[in-house]
Amino acid sequence: MKNKKITVNSAYKHLTSNYTFIENNGNMYLYANNDKTKKLYRVTPSSIRTALVLMNMEYLATDGNIKNTFSYLQGVSDQICIKKNIFKRIGFNNNTIYIDTLNENKFIKIDSTSVSVEEECPVLFFRTNDMLRLPIPDINLSPQIAKQHILSIKKFVNFDNESLKLSLVWLMSLFLKNGTYPILMIDGPQGSAKTSSLSFLTRLVDPREHPLIGIPRNSRDLYVYAQKNTILAFDNISEISHSMCDELCKLASSGSITTRKLYSDDESMVIKAKCLIAFNGIGLNIVRNDILDRAILVETQPINNSRRASESNLELLFNELHKNIFSAIVYAVHFGLKNSKEHYDIDHIGRLVDVEVWACRWAPAFMLNPNKLIQIVFNNQNLLQSSVSENNSFCNALCHFMKDKDNWDGTITDLMKILEETFPNEKSRKDWPKTPQLAGSQVKRLKSSLEQHGIFFRSIRNNSRRLVVLEKKNS
Repeated sequence: MKNKKITVNSAYKHLTSNYTFIENNGNMYLYANNDKTKKLYRVTPSSIRTALVLMNMEYLATDGNIKNTFSYLQGVSDQICIKKNIFKRIGFNNNTIYIDTLNENKFIKIDSTSVSVEEECPVLFFRTNDMLRLPIPDINLSPQIAKQHILSIKKFVNFDNESLKLSLVWLMSLFLKNGTYPILMIDGPQGSAKTSSLSFLTRLVDPREHPLIGIPRNSRDLYVYAQKNTILAFDNISEISHSMCDELCKLASSGSITTRKLYSDDESMVIKAKCLIAFNGIGLNIVRNDILDRAILVETQPINNSRRASESNLELLFNELHKNIFSAIVYAVHFGLKNSKEHYDIDHIGRLVDVEVWACRWAPAFMLNPNKLIQIVFNNQNLLQSSVSENNSFCNALCHFMKDKDNWDGTITDLMKILEETFPNEKSRKDWPKTPQLAGSQVKRLKSSLEQHGIFFRSIRNNSRRLVVLEKKNS
């Protein structure tokens, strides 16, 4: 027993003397004190063994001692760990952005004054096994050259000019420190290159061996993915459950879940994550307003057989153009930071106000007119909201009910009864609310879509009753 304690203490002493321990989101990490790049490893029995061997302490790396040392480190984690933010691929330090290229341990530093390639970085990055290298960008560009580079994206994605601009608004929001990320939805018929377009788009800034994944079945699996990825790109989605819609919305604006703490039976921990999200599918059936308020829709068109290219040729083209396009993106990020104090009078501000203001700042780097770009985003969101009223039976009924009225007020039970009497065929539809409580919840969720039709909703309390007030105004 005494020898066991001595070997554990010896391993602990050498590890804590030569490695720095970090705690983030309930997980323990370590990096070697003499490593300039501060490469992080999860604290596991395997990483402990590797660390001891690298210190020429093989005699301490027995299976039994590794297991006991691992347990001991977990027990004293609060004493040895520094709590610090850990980033994946893109990190933020005050007003400076760092990009982990995985290219000869080089980091790209971007701020309002310059772009530089560094060998050391003040922020911590965690690397997963499927992450691939980014090219080292050309630093000296002009708006004319940046525009030329960025337009070359169309050579391997099936986007028209407007769709390319919308996808850039989505992609560039990855460099936004605060605010809600937009969610990109790529819809199109079979054979319209939805999958390859989304794959190439994500690989421009975060190349991985498997850039696209299937949507997880539950929120815990979703957050496991989110902890390891910068971008969550889901392939071939037709429908998303209401609960998953809620979780995706949370992830787009820094979400969290509470779960059991690792190695504990009675302690809980909060897992926080934020990811840029995208998915593609045929005839996407997404009607929840909360996710559509954050969404950008890009529609791909069928590809003529004479224009169709092989995957290998597209891959060669992507590899040839990747450095130029990534250089243009880095240039635009620097341009946006440089313009951070500029004030823009935006004609239309939607739900994605932080994304839109950021877009105004980087848009001139590609010789894009900021107001025209935001107008495209605004029109796109209006299109999404109008599609809800067309496809949602309750919203459709409300719009027809208010067609010849300036206002209406009453309880949600009264409203539901009137609508079911006026539109008897609608109440048998799957999306029709079955109870007044569900009807009240649906009216709140449909707020943005109703406003597209000039119908404004509010709730007031009158004595002991809560009333629904619907008012017709100019949209």
